[in-house]
Amino acid sequence: MAGRRQPVRENLRLAFDTLRTHRFRAFLTVLGVVIGTTTVIAVTSIIAGLDRQLVDVAAQFGTRSVWVYKLQMGAPHRLTPEERLRKPLSFQDAMAIRDQCPSADAVSVELFHDLHRREVAVIGNGVRERFFPHMDPIGKILLVDGHSLEVVGTLAKFKSFLGDDQNDRAIFTPYNTYQKIYPEARDNFIVALAREGRMDQLKDEVTELLRRRRRVKPAEPDNFGISSADSVISQFRAVIQTVGLVMVVVSSIGLLVGGIGVMNIMLMSVTERTREIGIRKAVGAQRSDIAWQFLLEAMALTASGGIIGISVGWLLSMAIRTFVPSLPSSVPVWSVVAGFSVATSVGLFFGLWPALKAARLDPIAALRYE
Repeated sequence: MAGRRQPVRENLRLAFDTLRTHRFRAFLTVLGVVIGTTTVIAVTSIIAGLDRQLVDVAAQFGTRSVWVYKLQMGAPHRLTPEERLRKPLSFQDAMAIRDQCPSADAVSVELFHDLHRREVAVIGNGVRERFFPHMDPIGKILLVDGHSLEVVGTLAKFKSFLGDDQNDRAIFTPYNTYQKIYPEARDNFIVALAREGRMDQLKDEVTELLRRRRRVKPAEPDNFGISSADSVISQFRAVIQTVGLVMVVVSSIGLLVGGIGVMNIMLMSVTERTREIGIRKAVGAQRSDIAWQFLLEAMALTASGGIIGISVGWLLSMAIRTFVPSLPSSVPVWSVVAGFSVATSVGLFFGLWPALKAARLDPIAALRYE
């Protein structure tokens, strides 16, 4: 076993000696591999960060919350003419869900269900920091569009998605107070809290109820949207899969260009070192020794490019996290392993032909080569 490990170590030493001798040429050769690997690390770090941030934000609203709106929430899309003309959900729809859906534990419209018209408000953390930075806001008066509202509560700081701190800047009032201030407002957003273990049943009940109330025919699709944290995350991940596919194509082009460059440089290296190959064979080197020497050299070449690409991608991820806090980035371990493995595999694949060509050289003809 030790006898087989020694040639591998020797071939690796020769491979790295060759790379050190031709550093600049080696770098230019694997530039495509560097670009491809950097793309993989940078994009996956952003995707992983966005995914983690979305999960955290969605979790704030509870895993039992069902969101009902006239449009389907989730990934943005171009509205159809039918969606643009949809009538909004009504306050009566929310009350019907509360009264007629046994799987609903609680129902709110907008954020608070309150039948009184008290001119009070609950403010977001951002509003509190701006208007009441050094005092307790409870009991203070806030002027909103010419209406005086008494602050009766504050919200904890929300986790934002892509820097959107809309909830932190929001002011929430009782439903009828809001209608009194904005009588023209009709676009209701309903949140229903499912009883434990009855999320799917609640979705079915709400769907059946609203289809009946909105007179949707059996053959027609829903003219409203029902979402939850899980469904929004699933839609987001479907979009991310498309981004990931584009990433794979872009990185593959870089790796292909790098692989072709490695093959060309290794073929040139075989020609330049023909006499060296002849000498090694004359002193007893086997075909497998020669093949492994050049194959390991190609793999070391692309692996070095992969390490550089991983380092650059990691630095880009840190820079994004530092200078663009709203765009989260986190380098997952699997992307590092995948980037290094693919880079090494490129050397294995594209270095095979030059390695076999070197191994098949006739030792006598090689020794005569000038």
